[in-house]
This record gives sequence, structure tokens and C-alpha cells, in this order.
Amino acid sequence: MITLSQDWIRRFQQFSMTLDSVDGELFENVKDVVETYATRTLGACFFRVLLDGFSVQTDEGDEPALSTIWSSGKGKMGDVQISDAEGNCTSQTTYAYQRRRRLWITDRDGDRLAQWSQASDRLVEHWVNAVDLPPYKDYGEGRARTSVILPLEYGERIFGVMDLEFRAHLTPSERAKSSLGALAGSLARIVWLYETHRTKLEDTRDALRELQSGYVVKESPLEVNRVFLATSSRADPAVTEVLESVLNEFDGVFEVEYWRGMRSSGSISEQVRASIAGSDFGVC
Repeated sequence: MITLSQDWIRRFQQFSMTLDSVDGELFENVKDVVETYATRTLGACFFRVLLDGFSVQTDEGDEPALSTIWSSGKGKMGDVQISDAEGNCTSQTTYAYQRRRRLWITDRDGDRLAQWSQASDRLVEHWVNAVDLPPYKDYGEGRARTSVILPLEYGERIFGVMDLEFRAHLTPSERAKSSLGALAGSLARIVWLYETHRTKLEDTRDALRELQSGYVVKESPLEVNRVFLATSSRADPAVTEVLESVLNEFDGVFEVEYWRGMRSSGSISEQVRASIAGSDFGVC
């Protein structure tokens, strides 16, 4: 049977309620504590947390998926497509998420679940008596006889699931269901706060990068924009006078350099190149 320390879960609940933000370091520490509790105290042979907001590529295009952000298993668990082309849940994990149901699944005779890769009436769901379960998918190396899946919810939002598997064939008591529900609720709050903190941090970094690029490529507000005005020697004086008159109306906003007014010694071509390179706008 599952050994549940209600005192530990109560303290974990209290701890989660004291938090208003969770950074990466704290989240890693929480992961170690919760995984140790799940595997050593509860006796789980497999434990993982999956979140929504991801997608997988299918023949029909990108489809919504749950992604494992944390697992006691070895190697990458990958993403799990939530439903197939017909709208059916692809696994019991996505069923718990999509239907917003807590599940406690065993074989009716206590056999290992891994042999039921197709939907089978031998599977029994003890929490809500669900009868339309999709096939079992093995993530615990074929050893599990009990699978417990709980949605992760914060407020009205469901955003993931917690998945526990056990070698033993376990039937739930009300105490066990209450304690696991409390564990999932407290963990959901911590994961939500961590994801919120991580998103805000990424947004802050993006904004900072935008500011950093802005002061490199954009003009200083302390400088006046320069306009380089060049005309042909055969230009109509009436036109050039209008141009100069309009530009003069923006005195203090633009600094106008008229190439025909250059009086410095040296190569005219070099002077023109330098003036063009140092100007913000050009009128020819």
C-alpha cells in the first residue's frame, strides 16, 4: 500500500502557500524534494510532470501536445499528442488532462498494465469509475501495476498533469485520494509560479536585448538630424529656392548642408562622400 505522510503533505501545502514567486534554483530544489517523496515515501517506480502549450508535427499539421518537463525516468520522455485526428485521447495521461479527471487505474486481477497496449475491459479505474479509457502506454519499463494520474490546476486553469506509477497493485482509500489530491494541488501552484516567473524573465531579457540594439543603431536624441542637399548646376533656381525655404522652416530640427555651399579646400568628391556618410537624409 502507499505510505502517505499527511503531516509532510500538510507542511508542503503550507510551504506552497507562502510563495509568490518561484525562480529556477528554488524550482530545482522543489523537484528534488517532491521526487524523493514520490519514489521513496510513496514507493512510485515512475514519476513525471507534463505541461500543455506544446505541439507535435503530424500529417494534419501541428497538433496540441503535453510535454514532459520533469521525470524520474531515464532519457527524454518527449511530447504526447493530446488527441488524434478523430478527436480521441491518445493516452490515459491526455485523457486525464482533456477530461479534467483524476484517474487511479489497475488491472482487475492485479497484473501488469504494460500488457494492455490496446483498450481492454480488464482495466479498472477506481477514482471516478471511468469506463471509456484509452489504451495504456508504458513509461515505467513495464513494471507498473497501478497508474495514478492527476490534473494540475491553478484557479480555473488546467495546464498539465502529474503521473505516478507503482509496481504494487494498489486500491485507493479516501485518505490516499485526499492526500494525493493535496499533493497535486500544491505542486500545481509551485509549477504555475515557476512558469510565470520564467516567462516574465524571458520577456524582460527580450526587452533588454531590444533596448541594447536600439542604442547601437538609432540616433541619439541629443543630436540634430542632418540633411545633405545636392543639386545640379543646371537646376531651376525656383525649385532650389523652394527646397531651401521648406528646409529652413525646420531649423533646429534639421541641420542642412548644401553641397554647393562647401568652401573647404581639398577634394570635392571626398568632401561629398564624408557629408553623405554623416547625414541622416539626402535630397538630390
